[in-house]
Amino acid sequence: MRTNEAEQERPLDQNNEPHAADVITGLKNEATIKKTLFQLRKYFANTDFLKEFSNLRGLHCIIQLLGQISGSTLAYAISALEITLSTEHGWEIVDPTYVETVVTLIDDTKHINVSR
Repeated sequence: MRTNEAEQERPLDQNNEPHAADVITGLKNEATIKKTLFQLRKYFANTDFLKEFSNLRGLHCIIQLLGQISGSTLAYAISALEITLSTEHGWEIVDPTYVETVVTLIDDTKHINVSR
């Protein structure tokens, strides 16, 4: 099986997880957004990864996607934000305007499945 060039350039870290910068790149690629958001739940279990992701403004990337995605992809994005907020320093990481955006989105009745 042939691997893509990006994977060859930047190996996985010691925990077989990608670098946060590579995950953020996945969030900016329309073809990989859904898969990347889904995998964040696993990656966020590693606090070092979460800190690096936050320092590189990865949460900002997720927030920017909220108005552009729907269905399960939107649910994955909100789940990633929920995980971030539930960490020890979660509320320190997230800008208050991001929280307002998420609350507004969840409160919007046309996205009823996301709020369940």
